[in-house]
Amino acid sequence: VISESELWLSENELRHAAIELKRAKTKLDGVARQRAELEAAAEAAVEQAAAERELAATKVHEAEAACDAARGELAKTEADVQAAIAKVAYEQKQYDRFKNLIEQKAVDANLLPEREDALEAAKGRLAAAKASVTTAKAKLTGFESAIEGAQAGLAVAKARLDAATALRDRLVHRAGADAKEIGRAHV
Repeated sequence: VISESELWLSENELRHAAIELKRAKTKLDGVARQRAELEAAAEAAVEQAAAERELAATKVHEAEAACDAARGELAKTEADVQAAIAKVAYEQKQYDRFKNLIEQKAVDANLLPEREDALEAAKGRLAAAKASVTTAKAKLTGFESAIEGAQAGLAVAKARLDAATALRDRLVHRAGADAKEIGRAHV
């Protein structure tokens, strides 16, 4: 038999327990909302890091393409130098031939300045072609440096993605463990 005072005490304890349960549920709901917000933020961080990685990979590909184009330009300018060397050699031979012919009085001396101009023009084109090679080499070096910079940016982006993914995974794993713990506490 339970006395009236024990019954009142049990009812009072029951009310107190109900209030505590309500407070705990409210706190649990707040924690659940915070966890959901954290998980959403972690997922957003993963998506942003993945986008940054893709952008960095694109920059690497663009730098590699620019480098390939620069290599092609360098090859072209080097070929232009070879062509200009051949032209200088040809114009030098023409000049020497005309000079010989003038000394032999076989042609008019007024033709020699024409050959000198052609020789000087060929030498000028050779100098310009050599300058183009120097410029092309400098551009290639710049693009090679751009590749290195882009690759470094890609490595950083990959590391950020790995870190964001690990954080998200830890949050999700911890949420599962917490849910199991809460489930055991309610049983």
